Amino acid sequence: MSTDQVIYTSCKRGRDGVSDGQQIYSYSAGFSDAGNDEVRMQFGYPKPNYPGEITEELIAGYPKRFQYKRLSDGRACFALGTYLGRDYMGSAGRLGNFLCHVVICGSDDIDFYPIELYKNGMLRERMEFNEVNNPQKPDYLPKLELEPGFVVSKNSIIEFLGYEGNLDTFKTMLRCFLAYARSGKRVVICDDPDNIAMWIGALSYVFPLSASLGIPFSTYEYDPEYTISRVLGVIPEYTAYACDMTSKNHYVFDKYSGYSADVDLVPCAESYINFIELGMSLAYEAIESFNEFISERFECLGTDERWYSAYALYSLILDGVESATDESIALASSLVMEVGNSKSKFEFASAIAEDKGLTSLSSDKLMFVARKAFDLYDYLSSESLRKLINAIINGLIIEFSKSAQDQFESFREDASQMLSKVNIKINSEFMASGVSEKFIQAAKQGNKSWKWSFAASTIYGYAKEKKLPVAEMHPDRPTGALLAELVAMVFKADYAEARKMILDIIDSRGYKYEDIIDLAYNFEGLLLELPGSRGLIAELWRHATKSALRTGANPLRIADMFLYYERFELVIGLFEDVLAGSSNASAMRIMLDNFLSIKKTSFVEENRSKLLALYYESLSRLPLSETAKAYRELLYRMIKNSLVEPFSLQVIERVISSFPYSKLSQEEVSLLCDASRYVTSTLHKSMPQKMVHLVVGRMFAEADNVHSLNAAIKNSKDILADNPFDLSKLSDKNLDEYLGWILEGIVVSSRSHTDLLDSFDIFGVRGNIKADFIRKLSETWHNAHKKVKGFDADLIIIAFMLSCGTAKDRENFGKSLSTKGKKELEELDDAFRGRYASNARLIAYWDSACEIGAKTNALMYGLGKLLRKNK
Repeated sequence: MSTDQVIYTSCKRGRDGVSDGQQIYSYSAGFSDAGNDEVRMQFGYPKPNYPGEITEELIAGYPKRFQYKRLSDGRACFALGTYLGRDYMGSAGRLGNFLCHVVICGSDDIDFYPIELYKNGMLRERMEFNEVNNPQKPDYLPKLELEPGFVVSKNSIIEFLGYEGNLDTFKTMLRCFLAYARSGKRVVICDDPDNIAMWIGALSYVFPLSASLGIPFSTYEYDPEYTISRVLGVIPEYTAYACDMTSKNHYVFDKYSGYSADVDLVPCAESYINFIELGMSLAYEAIESFNEFISERFECLGTDERWYSAYALYSLILDGVESATDESIALASSLVMEVGNSKSKFEFASAIAEDKGLTSLSSDKLMFVARKAFDLYDYLSSESLRKLINAIINGLIIEFSKSAQDQFESFREDASQMLSKVNIKINSEFMASGVSEKFIQAAKQGNKSWKWSFAASTIYGYAKEKKLPVAEMHPDRPTGALLAELVAMVFKADYAEARKMILDIIDSRGYKYEDIIDLAYNFEGLLLELPGSRGLIAELWRHATKSALRTGANPLRIADMFLYYERFELVIGLFEDVLAGSSNASAMRIMLDNFLSIKKTSFVEENRSKLLALYYESLSRLPLSETAKAYRELLYRMIKNSLVEPFSLQVIERVISSFPYSKLSQEEVSLLCDASRYVTSTLHKSMPQKMVHLVVGRMFAEADNVHSLNAAIKNSKDILADNPFDLSKLSDKNLDEYLGWILEGIVVSSRSHTDLLDSFDIFGVRGNIKADFIRKLSETWHNAHKKVKGFDADLIIIAFMLSCGTAKDRENFGKSLSTKGKKELEELDDAFRGRYASNARLIAYWDSACEIGAKTNALMYGLGKLLRKNK
């Protein structure tokens, strides 16, 4: 190959110079870079500082400095530096002269390892006197045809490493050399000069030529701190090098002292180093095959620890996944992903996907390996992808057969997530032909409820994914047959699990009410063939109904599906669920109307009472304040249709409970009348207590003359003959309102004290209520007659009070008379005796009261207010 060369030394005249001294002696014709900075950096020789006089013998022992590097433009640069001592004048010349021979060529022109030029005789170590002492301009240097020498070769390196201890040292040196990217440390070798070249050669031959061309080296440096070389030689003394140097920039290997550096192992380093050891000792062809393999798949890996990953990839493809560790697989994957070419990516993905050893991997390792293949999904052929998926599904079924629930579910979740990223549904894979049978058989092993549950969810998950019509879930269809087989098996083994399975499947379908109902029919048909399933069938329908309602479907549409098969009991259950799901009385009433309006009259006729009962029970759950209107409407419905229901009286009581104990509205009066007739004529029951109060009270409240009063008294007696009447349980407020309501009619209509007594007897008042009744009646009477002159009205109320009052009441009345003047009392006495002369009992009560009044100090009593009036 053709190369350019430059010689730098001390001479009398250089090719471009005009004076003597250190300068470029000459260079190849047409070579324009002889003086550029990168080339000039090779012109130097840092000599050792030997003590004493420098002699020719000593100079002959100075180390040669053989260097190699790549220039910035990619060309290869070789340089041999030799210390000459005296300059061109010979023995009379000055000391310090050196010779530097530089050879530069294109990297593509080199077909040998750079270290092989060591001592090949083509790089000059000396100059003739007549060359350097010539005053004439030197000729251009000729082009060189570089050829490797015979000192460093693959055979010589293998022989060198065979010497005792060298191979072990080399293995450590190689690890240190590869660690440069993360440590920044160079390899420094202190050894015999020829051995240094051998160490450099050993490091070079590990790599393919293309990678080795990127390794800068030097066989000798004065100060290791100032060099760009990755690997360099030093001498043991008289330089800046010291064996115990602690600089962070070096890995030192000193064969004189026996010192060797080391570096921490990284993943897969040991496998690669052992492989290199074998190749360098027994079969270098293996290293060549490996390097060729890597070169075809990666443009350039350099010379760093990525070679560990490269060997992991090589081993994985040759030996398969079973023998590969997770670390080696991860390294190989990362390398391929980051810098691999298309061939490497395709080959790596295919090697994993088609590896027969996948079926014998643990679940964790299988998923780990599969992820690495899926990372290169675009490079997987359809055939490779199918093989990988089959391996995963087969692994899942094996795990499903033998593993614990948490272990299997973790595996399945990982697999599902990974497959879903490439739009592969795991449920569909389980249900594939030839797989589903194995899957169901695995579910039967061990009588594990979690297996049954998973199998059922898988079957139905598949149905949802494929949007299979419910007809496909019928036992005479492939998918339905699998489900039927599973359900029958679970039902016989564990009723509770079968129940859970069926109900879970009903819920899983839940996006269309028609599907839910049809599916329930399918399950019902299956269960009917299994003894002891009646209870589960009933629960199935309750659950299916609720699930269908949760879809938001119109309940009447669901009812139509039940009515088609005349499943009236399911319609009733549906209505019950609709009501249970509502907390609004108005909405409940609308739903009642809807169900009572179902066109299938046989259903309505047979189930009206059930519907009403469910409606009533649902209203009972709500606060009475929110249901008053609903109860009234229900009562109207029952009255209108003459319905006799177990809850009829309760409805009436709830309606009446909202009525006041005072004046009723026209609507309330109308409903009260209708309800009272409904109770007595249709139900043939006694009226609720409050209804009796209001019915009787209304008649007295509406009396406006003695005839209507007498009619009220008579009708009340008829009503009370069949219905109890008790005001004692009324609150003070209700009693006060009630008396205020009824007494106005009594006061207005009464014409004698017997009218008042007859009314008083109707209400059967006793105890405190009697006193309240008399008090309230007296107040009402006084307010009604306070503008009436004379004693007629007073006589009636006095006669009433004396007749129905107790002895204590009469005593208090007598005391009240003491407040009246003598004349007024005399006039009252004459009027009372004249009016009731024939009633000896009343006259006796009157005499007793007058006697008490005469004995009482008028200032102590204020009860005379009752008889005061404006004259």
